[in-house]
Amino acid sequence: MPELSLVLNGQSCACALAKVERASLYGFKKTVSLDEEGNPCTWARLARDGMTLIPSGGVASGYVSPDGLWRSKADLSPVDIEGNALEEAPSTFSAPVTLEETASLDLFYEHDIRLVYALSGVEGALREALEAGTIFTFPFSYRGGLVSDQAFLLQGHDETFWLLVGKRTRVQLFDYHAVVLPAGDDEDGESDEDLLSFDF
Repeated sequence: MPELSLVLNGQSCACALAKVERASLYGFKKTVSLDEEGNPCTWARLARDGMTLIPSGGVASGYVSPDGLWRSKADLSPVDIEGNALEEAPSTFSAPVTLEETASLDLFYEHDIRLVYALSGVEGALREALEAGTIFTFPFSYRGGLVSDQAFLLQGHDETFWLLVGKRTRVQLFDYHAVVLPAGDDEDGESDEDLLSFDF
């Protein structure tokens, strides 16, 4: 895994990243299907003719132009719905990252974290800022592409430095407001006793 170059107040440090996998924390289970002789079964795809079996790895995706000509991925360029070219986000590892933006805990908690990296090699001004409780944030894209995720750089309670990558959650919270009618007749002269009740 490449090193991540981080710059704070003109001081640069190269940090090594170690990805933390869910399986390393909680373990994992694997289900193996066996035939009558105890040999492991492999995946296959049934073709549309209902008779041909295509083994794993026998199907691939390709790009074809409107004229039916084969195109490589390098020939493609991203555009928006109006056909305008889109600017791609560069890889975060392609250049030093200047840490300018900080985040509050509330902002951090609003993100759904999908990637976790433990950092080593954090020194100097960056180490002092993280030890003081500062959370830095910046756009993150491992390989580059059309969109980038949001990265958070912080120190945990175990004094480990973490790089957490995720996207902001789109959760809308709302309240249930019950409408309470006054006892007795309403404006139309209808009694409360004539109304359907949905009380439990």
